[in-house]
Amino acid sequence: MIRKDREITDRQAIVDILRRSHVCRLAFNDPASGYPYIVPMNYGLVETEGELTLCFHCARRGYKLDCMARDARVAFETECDVQLVYNPAHGHNTDIFKSVTGRGRAQMVEDPAEKKALLQALTDRYHDTPITVTDTDAARCTIFKVIVEQMWGKEKKVSPAPAK
Repeated sequence: MIRKDREITDRQAIVDILRRSHVCRLAFNDPASGYPYIVPMNYGLVETEGELTLCFHCARRGYKLDCMARDARVAFETECDVQLVYNPAHGHNTDIFKSVTGRGRAQMVEDPAEKKALLQALTDRYHDTPITVTDTDAARCTIFKVIVEQMWGKEKKVSPAPAK
């Protein structure tokens, strides 16, 4: 990272950003077209013994699943606390934010118990009142997960105004 002053190195701070963000953009490799394919998705987050897993649900077929079948490597990005502000130090507007980017490997989840648990984790993130995921709910959709291999945090704050 070029701007070391914006780097977040504390793992827990990075995980907190992932927990607070609402949308994860997943980038798949698409060897067929030669272009990356990126899609915004809701996601669940599971941390087990230091391993971080992002979980997603989708239809039983589709372009992202085709890409994933050809190449399991993915990249992801999410952000929170995004705000457009006037930066007096530079005399123009800028965005402040906290973000996480990373990469990992996507894999289909076939085990019914694991599918149900990951769908529950995803559901829990987006509902204030508990909703119990059933076996039928889990069977209706495709669940895939991304085992996070690397991730980086970044935060941009407003620069203080120059001293007069």
